[in-house]
Formats: sequence, structure tokens, C-alpha cells
Amino acid sequence: MVRARRQFGSSVHTLITNQCAMDLFTAVFMACTLVLMVAHGYRYNGNPILDGAVCMLFESVALTGLGVTTGILGLIVITLERYFKIVHASTSLK
Repeated sequence: MVRARRQFGSSVHTLITNQCAMDLFTAVFMACTLVLMVAHGYRYNGNPILDGAVCMLFESVALTGLGVTTGILGLIVITLERYFKIVHASTSLK
């Protein structure tokens, strides 16, 4: 993607690379959440800061939800960029 960005100079390659990174982020944290669910949760060890952080981030599916939301917003940005490049081609010429 980096070579294609240098060769063609298009911002769509950067947007698609960011979309792939957001999807990878979502998949990794969804896998972590599923492992915690299958393993019957996290064993709390009495440290309130660590226990609260694990509960809030993994057991509440906050990071997975953040990844899904950013993925949707990324697709919206890519769609709008393509729309303006096609429909309003005269204003987006470099």
C-alpha cells in the first residue's frame, strides 16, 4: 500500500489501510473478549485498579465496540471520499 500511495498519490490507499488496521484492532479485541467468556471470566486478584480496568475494557466489550464504531465511521469516510471524487470530479481535480 505504501508503494501504491507513492506511485499513484491517492488518499484512498491511506483510508483503506486505516480501515484494515481498524478491522484488525476489532478482531484482536473480540478474540480476547471471547477467550475471557469461554474461560469463565477474569480471576480478580484484589487490585482494584487492574480489576476495574479489565472489567471495563474486556468484560463490557468496550474495546470491541470502539473498533466496530470506528470501522463504520471509516467506511463512511471512504464512501464520502469516493462520492466526491466521482460526482464532483471537477472540484476534486489536482
